[in-house]
Amino acid sequence: MNQTVNTSIKKADVSVALAAYKGEQYILEQLESIARQTVLPREVVVTDDSPNDLTGDVVTRFAASAPFEVRYEKNVERLGYRGNFFKAISLCRGEVVAFCDQDDVWTEDKLAVMVPLFDDPKVMVAMHNVEVVNQTLAPLPAANAKHWAYEGRYEAMQPDPWYLLFGMCALVRRVVFTALKVTDRPTDHTWPTETMSHDEWAWAMGTALGRLVAVPQKLALYRQHETNTVGAPASRNRRENLLRTLAAGQAQYLLMAKCSAQRAAVFEGVTAPELRDNARRAADYYRRLSASLTRRAAVYSAAAPRWQRLASVGTMALTLGYRSKRQAGLGGKAFLKDMYVCLFTANETAKS
Repeated sequence: MNQTVNTSIKKADVSVALAAYKGEQYILEQLESIARQTVLPREVVVTDDSPNDLTGDVVTRFAASAPFEVRYEKNVERLGYRGNFFKAISLCRGEVVAFCDQDDVWTEDKLAVMVPLFDDPKVMVAMHNVEVVNQTLAPLPAANAKHWAYEGRYEAMQPDPWYLLFGMCALVRRVVFTALKVTDRPTDHTWPTETMSHDEWAWAMGTALGRLVAVPQKLALYRQHETNTVGAPASRNRRENLLRTLAAGQAQYLLMAKCSAQRAAVFEGVTAPELRDNARRAADYYRRLSASLTRRAAVYSAAAPRWQRLASVGTMALTLGYRSKRQAGLGGKAFLKDMYVCLFTANETAKS
């Protein structure tokens, strides 16, 4: 699949991808906020998974006087959250795709701030902070502010590859979805019965193929209500984080090893000359990480005696499995956790 990356971007060569489902209550407010942008997008693409025409009626009325092209497509069969977003993205024609949730509201300068970041042809993903609000747009306590902790520029493979990107705050160069086979999407590492969501794909693939730019401005109101498909991340204290970390066992590490191998396979299929070098480095990274995670799973085998699990930790250390995460290792914290599990927990607590 040969692709050529356009090294320049027109100021407003942006498609907004909006995957709708029963969005008639809030979608007009979102569309109007896009129409108020000081830099308008090229188009808004709406794919509708709703069982009725209520959302479509709102979009059609808005499109009649919108200051940009609005392309609406009603799905014949329900695609679900993941499939609906990937369909919307596949219909986009802009150089850059801005993900859009139907129930949020953009600040008027969102595109004015974010679009120029893509003047750098190596930027594949750009993200911003958000203001978390309730259904009436009143601010909620910023207990989840650390989720948007990225700020600045990051080279390929510098960001955490397993970070959970919330798509409403992201713009992505469209080549991230055309130069790789989205039909071969790896497993979602947080939802093993599903394949990657659009935002998980954008983060894992985009931050491997090029640069990430993260800005601190809050450029969208992220609305929380009882029908959110995915809500703002919960806040956890250190003790809760430790317990959550210790709960991850053999099954989790085998899943991560599987996901890593699948990601390596996707990157191996990239043929675009401009992306090939980064793709090869990413493929090598994930192959090595998959091997480390497979070995680590043995440390958490509920059937293995303590001495054998300690021996697995020793083997991991000797084979550099605990080298830095930047080098496809598991990092020093993983070593401390593994030692703790081996020394201070019984076999039963090492189960997944």
